[in-house]
Order: sequence, then C-alpha cells, then structure tokens
Amino acid sequence: MTPKITSGLMNYETVCDRIVIAHLKGQSNDLTLLSAYANIHDAFDHLKDKFYADLQLTLSKIPRKYILVIGSDFIARIGTRLIVSGPLATLAWATVVLKELVFSFLLC
Repeated sequence: MTPKITSGLMNYETVCDRIVIAHLKGQSNDLTLLSAYANIHDAFDHLKDKFYADLQLTLSKIPRKYILVIGSDFIARIGTRLIVSGPLATLAWATVVLKELVFSFLLC
C-alpha cells in the first residue's frame, strides 16, 4: 500500500480465512473495503453456511454512512451464468445478484 493509503487505514480485520475487511478514512466519507471468497460448490454445506453467516454479520457491522466496496468471488455458491459488465470486464451473474442484495441491505 502507498503511504497515503496506509496513513488513512483506520483498521483492518481478517474475519475468517475467506473474508477480509479494511476501513479507510476518506476526505468526505469513510470507505470500507471488503474482500470475500466463497467456498467451492462441492464444499460441505456447514462450511458454506458459516461463510455466508460470517459475511452477513460482517456487513451488518459496517456503519451505513461508510462507502462500501466489495471484491468477491461468489460464483461457487449461487451459479455460473456469466454476463458482461462494461467493454472489458466479465462478472459472474452470482456477483451481480449478491451486490443487489447488499445494496438493498444498505438502503433499508
């Protein structure tokens, strides 16, 4: 990380081996970066359920005034249909669905 980003880092937490979160101090709004990697589709159900429970708990703790940026791989649980997002990017349909759920969570 650059010195500017490091100086703005408010805190960093490894929630579990598949979820990491960092809070950065912004000029007008604080920023939360969340990185999540879902279990593969053939993993035991209790591992997948624990991952999504940890993710839901983590999201519920983020102050609503923070800007939330999610980097993720959720295709392992929800599906494999691909769509194009912009001229150069390909996203898993599952990621789009999850982002819609997260945004609806934040707007409630």
